[in-house]
Amino acid sequence: MLELRSSKLLLAVIIVAFYLRLQGVNSGLPYILNPGESENLIKLLGIFKVFKFPALINLLEINAGALFTPLRFFSILFGVGTVIVVYFLGLRFNSFVAVIASGLLAVSVLHVKFSQIFVPFGAVIFFCLLSVFFIVKAKISNKDITLSAIFSFLSFLIHPIGIVSIIPVLFVLLQEKSYLQFKPLFIKLIIVALLLKLPYLLHLPGLLFTLFKNYLAGYYNYYSSSYFLYIFSFLLMGTGPVAYFGFLWLLKYRKDYDLNLMKILFSLPVLCIGVLGFLHFTKAEFTVLIIPYFCISAGLFFNSVYKRANTDSKKFIFILLLLFLFWLPLKYTLKYNKIISLPDTRIIATEWIKENTSDNFKIAWDKNSIQPNWYDAYDKQELKYLGAEPEVLISRQRFPVSLKLLEKKDWFKILRKKVDYVVINNIDYEQVLRQSGNKSGKKYYKKILKLKPEIVFNPYLKESDKNTNGLLIEELYSPLLTLWQRERSGPVIKVYKL
Repeated sequence: MLELRSSKLLLAVIIVAFYLRLQGVNSGLPYILNPGESENLIKLLGIFKVFKFPALINLLEINAGALFTPLRFFSILFGVGTVIVVYFLGLRFNSFVAVIASGLLAVSVLHVKFSQIFVPFGAVIFFCLLSVFFIVKAKISNKDITLSAIFSFLSFLIHPIGIVSIIPVLFVLLQEKSYLQFKPLFIKLIIVALLLKLPYLLHLPGLLFTLFKNYLAGYYNYYSSSYFLYIFSFLLMGTGPVAYFGFLWLLKYRKDYDLNLMKILFSLPVLCIGVLGFLHFTKAEFTVLIIPYFCISAGLFFNSVYKRANTDSKKFIFILLLLFLFWLPLKYTLKYNKIISLPDTRIIATEWIKENTSDNFKIAWDKNSIQPNWYDAYDKQELKYLGAEPEVLISRQRFPVSLKLLEKKDWFKILRKKVDYVVINNIDYEQVLRQSGNKSGKKYYKKILKLKPEIVFNPYLKESDKNTNGLLIEELYSPLLTLWQRERSGPVIKVYKL
């Protein structure tokens, strides 16, 4: 009877997970507004060399959604698959833990967000958790860990951050001192990984420089010298405060469970947080890697609390906490889905530009302001390398504000003569104004911002504070930190008529 009820609850969780993730599958289309998706599409199309076919260029220009919508469905499947894997991981303890953990992940706004767009992190988390599931199963049943190592390898192939999925495997091998037995397997996997990831190795010096820049960006640009304080805001929205503090309070009830199993299961998030904290990876997608573990810990915490709820008053408090556990992340997810279902400011600004200009007009704009053509979201050099025709990449409207122009004393007079409209957005200009150096960029923005804009496209509610200084770059594509101040996604866009 208990198994039947648990199966019905799992089915309900899967339905909820599908429903919440399907809401955003068409957001931002037909415009390709997310650079992460654009980058992944370029890589995918580059593998098959399909840019040699003019029909694809026409398809992207006429209806980019024809490609992105089915690709986003793959992300949804990986997202729901992750919810199912979390259920079976929780089932290693009991069905109560399984339902709580999977249910919480199903409504997590951070996981929903990365399940709605075509980025690699949904697949990385899915294979990472499969690796953890099979290493736990191998440890309990004394079986081979080969399957776990293979899934960990797949996670790494999809994205380099997937390398962290090998942590539980190495932990078990070190525990049992049986790593020599699997030495040939790991050597083969490492050789294949090195061959497939050769481009990353060739760019290793650049990667090290990027890591250093990431650290400085996290230290100076985000008003917090601690990565843990930075991810705190994302974790609060990802799982809610009850789950977050449940993760910490679980230490008190650790003796309720198999400590060896707990060490294997939580070896990844503990070490992962340590590594990410040291490197200051200031991106929300790295935070989402540890969201499933917070969900599992919440299930374990509530399971322990329920066992100790031996009076009516304690049971009442337990039910209130349980409702609050799901209510806050679900509330965030519903609000987020509502916002991204509306045209964001870049779409509205692009439509305004198209309606109020013609091919004779010259326009200067930032990379995150408008996209009159599908290829504005892409790296032009990469498109040329993949075989796209160079003439396709020329925008008649665009007038680049080059460094050479800004170095001239009368640069603003020249700009007035050559340009009809200038379009800027708060994400780009706040980032430039906050940076050290870049005097030319600062000079350009300060001069433009003194003018009265022709029109402003504001994503924030009228009654909310208009001061947006300090916004993180994630705000452009995932409006999470200012969710309750917004009525749509996108940056503040200002159009100036010169």
